[in-house]
Order: sequence, then C-alpha cells, then structure tokens
Amino acid sequence: MSIDYLLQSLNPMQQEAVLHQNGPCLIIAGAGTGKTKTLTTRIAALIENGVNPNRILAVTFTNKAAAQMRERVEALAPGQSGRVWIHTFHSFGVRLLRQNAHLLKLTKDFAIYDESEQKKIITLVLQEMGQKDAKKEINQYISLISRAKDDMIDPESFAISALASNIDFKIRAAEVYKRYQNKLNAAGALDFGDLLVKTAELLKNNEDVREYYQNIFQHILVDEYQDTNHTQYIITRTLAYKHRNLCVVGDPDQSIYSWRGANIRNILEFEKDFPDAKIITLEQNYRSTQIILDSSNKLIKKNKKRKDKSLYSNKTSGEPIEVRELLTEGEEARWTAQNIANLIEDGASLNDIAVFYRTNAQSRNFEDNFRKYQLPYRLIGAVRFYDRREIKDILGYARVLVNPLDTVSLLRILNTPKRGIGKTAEEKFLEYANLHNISLYQALQRSAFVEGLTPTARRAAQEFINLMDTLRLELKVTSPTDIVNKILTLSGYWKAVEDEVEKDLEAGARLDNLQELVNAVKEYEERMARTEREASLSDFVQEISLITGADEKQDSSAGAVTLMTVHLAKGLEFPVVFVSGLEEGLFPLSSKDDDDLEEERRLCYVAMTRAKDRLFMTYTSTRRIFGKMYTNLPSRFLFESGLITEEQEGPLNRQSTVMPNYGGYKTKYGSKYGETQNRPSFKPFFAAPKKQKKYDEHGYEIEEQEGDYGAPIGCAPLGIAGENEAPAVHVSAQGPRTGQRVRHGVFGDGKVIVIAGSGEAAKITVMFANGVKRTFMLKYAPLQLL
Repeated sequence: MSIDYLLQSLNPMQQEAVLHQNGPCLIIAGAGTGKTKTLTTRIAALIENGVNPNRILAVTFTNKAAAQMRERVEALAPGQSGRVWIHTFHSFGVRLLRQNAHLLKLTKDFAIYDESEQKKIITLVLQEMGQKDAKKEINQYISLISRAKDDMIDPESFAISALASNIDFKIRAAEVYKRYQNKLNAAGALDFGDLLVKTAELLKNNEDVREYYQNIFQHILVDEYQDTNHTQYIITRTLAYKHRNLCVVGDPDQSIYSWRGANIRNILEFEKDFPDAKIITLEQNYRSTQIILDSSNKLIKKNKKRKDKSLYSNKTSGEPIEVRELLTEGEEARWTAQNIANLIEDGASLNDIAVFYRTNAQSRNFEDNFRKYQLPYRLIGAVRFYDRREIKDILGYARVLVNPLDTVSLLRILNTPKRGIGKTAEEKFLEYANLHNISLYQALQRSAFVEGLTPTARRAAQEFINLMDTLRLELKVTSPTDIVNKILTLSGYWKAVEDEVEKDLEAGARLDNLQELVNAVKEYEERMARTEREASLSDFVQEISLITGADEKQDSSAGAVTLMTVHLAKGLEFPVVFVSGLEEGLFPLSSKDDDDLEEERRLCYVAMTRAKDRLFMTYTSTRRIFGKMYTNLPSRFLFESGLITEEQEGPLNRQSTVMPNYGGYKTKYGSKYGETQNRPSFKPFFAAPKKQKKYDEHGYEIEEQEGDYGAPIGCAPLGIAGENEAPAVHVSAQGPRTGQRVRHGVFGDGKVIVIAGSGEAAKITVMFANGVKRTFMLKYAPLQLL
C-alpha cells in the first residue's frame, strides 16, 4: 500500500506521528484517540519506506494487544506482520533468553514458573525457615519479590535495604527472597520477573549480544509506555541506544498501575532521556461525546504530573452527564438497575452497559438488585459476592448456629480461623461420630471421650462448642445483624483477617467484604420491618441460599450488563457507563499524599472516558459501616469536573448536569484535603482547617472563610442530629498515652494503639470496640479521654 493510502484515514496529528520516522518520538495519545491505529500504521509506513520488517520491534503489554497489533499490521502490510518483532515485554524476553541461554547458564528449554509455582517454592522456603502458619504471608512475599524485580533490585540489595529499615517482616522477606532465588537458579527456572531482569542483565553484561540487538532493531515502538516499570525502561533504552529511533506511545493521564510497579516518570521524563525528541499529542477523541470530554478534561487538569492536552470530539451533541445523589448504597443500586431496565426497554443492549465501582465489596448491592430486576450480569475479575471465601466462612457459622447437623458447614468453620483442630483431630471426631451414629457436632460436644486427641485439640473443641452455645443463646434475644457481628468478633475471624493486612494484599478487600455482609444482614432486617415480619438469622441464611442457587441458573444468552472495578475497565469502552460510589473516602479511596490522590483522579478520568454516549455518576448521602448509617461527602472529583457546584441548593433534578451540594451545606474546597483513614471503613475523616471555623450540630461548617477545605472533623450518624451523642471533646494539651481508653462521638469507646510524630504533625490511631480502626491528627482529634 502506498503511503498516501495509509494516511488517508488519519487525522493531521496521527499523520504527523506516522511520518516522523527518524529520531526519538513521544506520542501522547489521549483516551480514544486511535493510538493503536496510529502505531500500526506507523509500522506499515516504515515497511513501505523500505525498512526491513525484521528490524522493527513493537512491544506492548498483553497477549491480546499484541495479537490485535499483529492483525492490524497484516491488514495494512499483507505478508509482513510475521516478520516484524511484535511481542509483549515478557515474550520478547523469552525469545532473547532462549537464543542466548548459555550466557546465563540456562538451558534453551528453561522452565517458566507462574504464580502457583512461585507459591510452592516459597512454601518450601518457609518450611526450611521453620515458619509455621505462614501460608497467608505468601502473597505478600510474592508481591515484594515481584516489585523488587520490577526495580532491578537483587536479593543482596534487597537485604541491605531491609536491614536499614529495621522492619522485621522486611528482614524476613529478604531471607525468603534469597532462598527463593537460589531455588529458582538450582531448578534452572525463571519467574515472570526474571524474564525481564535476566533480559536486562543479558544486554548489560554481554557487549557482543548488546551490540548485536542494538544493530538489529533499527526502529523500536513501545505501546502503553506510561505502564512500564524500571526494568522495562532499562531494556528499552539499552536497545534504542544506537539508532535512537524509539517511538513510545502512552498517556500519563491513564497511568493507574503504580501498585503493580508502573513508573509514571518513564513517560513524563522522556524528553530528559531524549532532549531532541519529537512530541506529538493526539487529542481528537473518536469514542466519547464532547459533553463527556469537557467534564473529563476539567477533572484531569487538576493533576500536576501530566502532559498538557485537552481532548475534543466531533460528537458535539449528546445527552448530559447525569449525576445523582441517592440516600443509601442500596438506593444507588436500585436506581441503577431501574435506569438500566428503562434503557433496555428503549432498545439498548445489555452488552452495551457497564457499571464501575472502586472496590470489589461494592458489587454486592448491584448483584442483589440486578437479580431482583432480572437483569443478567457478568462480574469481571472477581468472584460473586456470596461465593467469596470469607463470606462463605461466616455464613458457615450462621448455618451451624441454626442447624448444628449441617456437617458440611461445620467442617468449613471447625478450624477457621485456626484454633488447633487440625486434619488429624477432625478425622478422629468423624470416626467417633460414625462409630456412635451421631452428628459431628455431637461428637465435638463429647470431646472428652474421643480417643487419640491431643490436649490442644480437645481444649479447642470444647472452646468451639462454648462459642457456638454462647452464640445460640444470643439468637433468641439479639438481632441477626448483631449475631453476625458477634460471630466476627467472638470467633476471632475479624481479628485474624485484620492481622493479615500487613502481610496479605487481599486481606483489606476481605475486610471490606465482611463489612458488606453485615450491611446485607441489616438491609434484610429493615426489609422485614417494613413488611412487619420478624427477622431471623435462619430466614436470612435461607434467602442467601436461594439467591446463590438462582445465580447458577442465570441465563445471559441475551447478553449481560458488565460489573467491574475501574482498574479493570482500562482499555475498554461502552456506549453506556455508570460510575458509582463517588464519595470522599471511597472514590478517592486514598488521599494520603499528592501522588495517591493524583492516581485516584486518573482512575476517575479513566472511568469517565470509557463512556461513548451516556455517562451516569452516582454517590450516596449515607453509607453503611457495620450495619450503621453514616453521612458522606460527595467526591471532590464531582466538584473538580464541574458536575457539582458549591453554590446550588435545592431538590435533585434527574436530568440536570448540576446537582445540589451535599446536604444543602456550603463547603469550601481548597487546595488541601484531610487524610483518608485506614480500612475497613470507607468513611473519610478530615484534619481540622488552619483557621478557626464554626460548625453546626451536624459537624458542618456554617461560617465560610478563606483556607483549607472546611469539612467536618468527625462524622455524625444518620438520624436526628446530636441525638444521644456526646459532643466531641478534643484531646487535652497533655495528650493521651498508648493503651489509654478514649471515646468518640460516632464510634464509641476505644483504645489508643499508636501515637506517631510530634508537634503539629502528631497523629493518634485508635482501635474502637466495634472493630473499626481510625487515625486522627492529634491536635484536632475529636476524642474524650476516659
């Protein structure tokens, strides 16, 4: 194909990106601006201009993206795509390493260990180190090792850093890393991190190999450059050193994977590496309406770490963005389901609709309501809520409480969390039950008569029966919500998961899910109260069993609405998008520092720019935490995108793009925001403003002044403001001490567990009796010393 033919379907900036073929080039490609089309056309144009396809390297991140790139190159340059080096970073590494395996003392058929095999090796390492019950730490070890390899940190360097940190877990992780790597080396195997690290080392330590590949690759193209880590950056720069024909494509505004090792500096500082680089910005968006882009542009311009651009579209008409405040997360899900049902009635396809949320725990309300409205849905990247391990565990306790003969549920919870009843003891109890023709539960009650038990197992069995007897007595006088809370606390399950947070990346999400289960029970209670029916744990368990049964039979042959977290939505697009949970403390989930907040803002930007035609954004004025209602502030992102104004008040207007401010109270959004607290609660707390301000009985500012964001220091529970609530008493000048008991107007009594920092920056962390942990600025902590 001629160059003119290749260019005829491109806009002027895309054409410039294709035609600039010599020297370094940075293509800032905004969302929906046709970057893949530009990249593949550039490859075809290079071939048309006489570049040997074997001397072109194109690298992307997923096998799917690489396959798509290969197909498009084949369409534009028939018969040539197979000759171009089109790879993911990892598959490219495999190709180079197999060709030069002898230089790394590897065989050409070296093994590549996936995550399951990594876990097996680390399990062996932990056994050698004499660490018992360390299974839940394995994921954290894998993550630390993977991040180290992302940054080209070998075991020796990691150990030096760990010793300097004086953190026990990191020091232990350094030993795990060393032994893990030794086992990989002994097996002649590489993990996915090694595929990159060994490639970088191969190029660095072997001059002949380095020069060979530098000579071969006359042109190098890297897609999604904002997602590269340090090791990938080293490989790319090394290969491009000679010809310097490096073209990278990406968008800093869509860099949302720092937790996975991505380094936004690679794209932001490209010009420092290549001062003569040509910078081309693609701003014409082919996906979204201008209405959607206007708000998205306003939002992302609040970030400082970015390349300036402003997306525009020829789709100048379209529906306004609909922002809706709902009373609760249940109402939010019902409103979403109703509107989707209306869209389907108007001719929309289920496959055209997606619902995004910030955390997986939020899926529960949407799943429940979509079933009620008989809306087929597909849950992407997560297990259905009631099938999640921690939910099934607690429901297992509930099932045994209402039916002690339920042996399957009993076996699930018998040693969950670990209480000293191992497999051997379990088999002894089952044998005794079979021998005497009684249930397993009855066998546990007779633990004193079961032969072959260790004292630990016998004692643990009796403690378990005492626990269940205590809970069963509570069934007659306690609400289902309180029973579930007692299961979480008295069984030790909540504490066991909470103790894992520092070591297991998934533990925080499990806490969120457990909290959401309590919310589900509370919603069930309220539903029963409205129909004047008695709520019972037995009925709730039965209801959930019927729901999960219906899930298995769900027919999605006619299509399904997509449910997913925003992180999983990157790279996708839908005609209709609902973005939910836009509240401070939930989205943004974290604002501990500027970098965290900017990534959260990029995440919201990604969510908004997935929508082609219709965009709905929702938040709730209240949200449950352990079954109790607490008030929320709308996300700052709604203000920053111009979708909510601070001045407007009044009733909600369903078709308006401007919604009234939260609760009718005026708030001042300044340049600084308070700190979002730790899990499990979504509820944000804010540091007090620098200047003295006045608040009404709700805790909201009523006198507007210059300065920082005037949000409440504490959050009032739903109900009559101030009712039965003691006023917050600020901590005295002398300050509290670790271990001292304190009282908070919302969370009740608690104990000081950490005091960190000094002076104005001092912070206090309190563990409350209801299991919630909160950190406050000490100077403004709304706490009463007891």
